[in-house]
Amino acid sequence: DVTETFNTPVDFDRMTLFLRAYNSVFPLERREVALMSEMGYVASLYPAFLLKLYYLQGIDDVGRLFPKSRDGWSWWADNKNEMRDFLAVTLR
Repeated sequence: DVTETFNTPVDFDRMTLFLRAYNSVFPLERREVALMSEMGYVASLYPAFLLKLYYLQGIDDVGRLFPKSRDGWSWWADNKNEMRDFLAVTLR
């Protein structure tokens, strides 16, 4: 579920292990690392789009696409700079 992936807090320990292992096999370019936090932020806008459809346009069937929990919906948006710094340090 993409809404759960990009709208919940990140487990930095697990993310560090995964990214370092991935980067050792498939080295990421500097520009790719720089774009990762931006991509997470853009993906986190999805629930806002769903809410707009649901409340402003009255399209009821999008309710099934909402994240299961409201907690953390804006985590990526609120922590974009923290993610950018984390990625830069983790993948240097």
